[in-house]
Amino acid sequence: MMETSTESGRTFLQLRVVRAEAPYEAVSLKSKLPAPSEDLPLLSGIVARIIGAACQVRKMNVEVFVQLTALAEIQQMARLTEHAREWQPISGLGIWPDREPPTSLTLADIVKLLPGQRPRIDKYKLCRISASGKAREQAWTGLLGTGAVLVILTSDDTAAFLKKTKDALLPPIGDESFRHSSFYVPLVECKSFDSARPEQLESWFCSASLYLRESTEDGGLLIASREPLRPILESLGARLTDGSHPEWQVPC
Repeated sequence: MMETSTESGRTFLQLRVVRAEAPYEAVSLKSKLPAPSEDLPLLSGIVARIIGAACQVRKMNVEVFVQLTALAEIQQMARLTEHAREWQPISGLGIWPDREPPTSLTLADIVKLLPGQRPRIDKYKLCRISASGKAREQAWTGLLGTGAVLVILTSDDTAAFLKKTKDALLPPIGDESFRHSSFYVPLVECKSFDSARPEQLESWFCSASLYLRESTEDGGLLIASREPLRPILESLGARLTDGSHPEWQVPC
């Protein structure tokens, strides 16, 4: 279930503050993935409200990606393929900038497996929803809760943003099988912020203003921002709690 609290009959979503170097800020909403059906309205509501509040500040290009491994693991690929005509997905790669560059699975890797041990699952495969406008919104709302959604808001147009991500993420990759993708985008989790310096974050996020990723690694939704999150969250009626582990409480 999603992390909530109740006060005076009102329900609040709890967004835990993730430590990040300025100017970046991040919060995490714990939620079971795939999300139970009763959680989907709350999850969809908070994502829509945050995107809407960010877009009110200035015009944003909303890029939507689908983490294909997460979708395949819960046998929900049909939810993507049945909408392929209207969503127009394009295959690409997600790169973990704080991990070793991706490499192909070799025979030596397979030989080293212990009895009953499965080969590693490379969570690199993504697709980008290339259709514009309502199709992108329909894609993320339709797939939210599967653990597969990644939404990035940027002031750049698509071509400019994907050029920045390619320039930042491609150079460390040595394996030729990973060097010819149609696009590259960053994949981060909460612990990615633990020791990341501001200049590293700037390079990883390629000037993206807002980054929302369903993170199976963290068990929930990660929200990272290059701009202060306080104005966005306060516009939703949220309040920041005190203490050693601060969190934002957002009214549902």
